Amino acid sequence: MRSQLTIRMPDDLRTELEAAARKRGHNLTDELLWRLRLSFAKEREQRRDPAMRALTFLIGELAENVHLGLRSFRMKWHKNPFMFQALKLGTTKLLDAIAPPGEIESPYNDMAKASPKSAESLQKMANRLRTPEDAAQECADMLLRQLFDPRLRAKNVSTIRAVVDKFPDDPFFRMIADEIEREHYGMSAALHDLGIEEAKEPKL
Repeated sequence: MRSQLTIRMPDDLRTELEAAARKRGHNLTDELLWRLRLSFAKEREQRRDPAMRALTFLIGELAENVHLGLRSFRMKWHKNPFMFQALKLGTTKLLDAIAPPGEIESPYNDMAKASPKSAESLQKMANRLRTPEDAAQECADMLLRQLFDPRLRAKNVSTIRAVVDKFPDDPFFRMIADEIEREHYGMSAALHDLGIEEAKEPKL
């Protein structure tokens, strides 16, 4: 669903926008909308936990090292089985090098104890995440459902928007809505940039 918005912009900015649209094969409206969404995505990204931003930066730098920063690799390195395996193994070595010391114990039971109002639902989650392997499987399945099923993402967005419309002054729901919309646009962009088509059914 779209609504009309009339805006005025400087001629030099319009010329720059039109040139960028031609390069990407967009019309002017789609280019403007794409850049607005990118701006909001960057703003949401800045609200991420600093440690998450650091990890994504390091993995990104590792990927740059894998394809040697060569422009000829940039559009195809992720389709190359050798280079993709190098990134996969390199990511493991990177995470091993910065892994925190100490015993491996699930923190999720403590979350359930600390939140009496949500204790039942949190305990159910904790029961599914007893080991790092359990947590890895659960989190990967959740991510892959979001990545490959556009219907699920669209349903999540429409559901949270309805909640926000019902409770417009509640900052918690607004925060959740921002996160879900960030995921929605981010997953679509990830599929596009990786050259992967959205599946009719989740690939689990």
